[in-house]
Amino acid sequence: MIKNAIYRMNDSTPFDIPGAFVISLNEGWAWAIISIIVAIIVTIIVSHYYYTKSKKDSEKSREHIERCIQKRIQAKGTLDESIGDDCKKISEDAKQLQNASSNYDRGLSKAASGDLAGAEAEFNAGINLQLPVLSKYYLQRGNMQYLQNKFDNACIDYSEVIKINPQDAYAWNGKGNALYKLGKDDEAIIAYDKAIEIDSQNADIWYNKGLALLSLGKHDEAIKVFDRAIEVDPQDAEAWINKGTILGKDLHRYDEAIMAFDKAIEIDPYDAKAWNNK
Repeated sequence: MIKNAIYRMNDSTPFDIPGAFVISLNEGWAWAIISIIVAIIVTIIVSHYYYTKSKKDSEKSREHIERCIQKRIQAKGTLDESIGDDCKKISEDAKQLQNASSNYDRGLSKAASGDLAGAEAEFNAGINLQLPVLSKYYLQRGNMQYLQNKFDNACIDYSEVIKINPQDAYAWNGKGNALYKLGKDDEAIIAYDKAIEIDSQNADIWYNKGLALLSLGKHDEAIKVFDRAIEVDPQDAEAWINKGTILGKDLHRYDEAIMAFDKAIEIDPYDAKAWNNK
């Protein structure tokens, strides 16, 4: 028996506590402590799992929306044909980011939901706060202004991106697009050339430069540039159609034009423009 110096009130005689009871009591406390520790560890692991999953889901949604914004800006033909089925289903991405803590993510969410003015306001707030990675805020604000036909303002924002990062091909291409919409074809071509110098494997930039050359009436140069777009992306039906149009309408090289239209139809048998032009 284990002697314990525990006394009854007004009684100086110690009394015995059975050792088994003390051991049982100690074991009980030990198991309680172990259970608490295990519960804390499990909670931390589960919380980390859901935090990591949420972070990855947000990154995936962010990248998807950014990609679809670029497709929307580059839209060829009708909007539905240009952005593809993938970008018609971004409502879940918008929900994923709508309650985000950053202005950037909330701006992307609003852009994905069609609220371009609201998205522009979010990106503007980030710029006013001088948040880190300002270039991406300027780029997306420029994109929102471009999509709202505010081409002068869009051009200014793309220029701000270029000041921060002169190697941003998207910004040079965006600036070229804005200048093209403003009827400044020569300046647009300079911007496109800079974008091509940075990223020569982007078919959209070659295509855009071809449109600017066509607008200037430089048909032979435009064909060469559309050929480069086709070289990078042989499935670019719009590049084939533009090439065919120049060959037939402007240069009267009808056999070559028909071959170009046939190629566009092979890529997209339902392209009414290719059939009509042929």
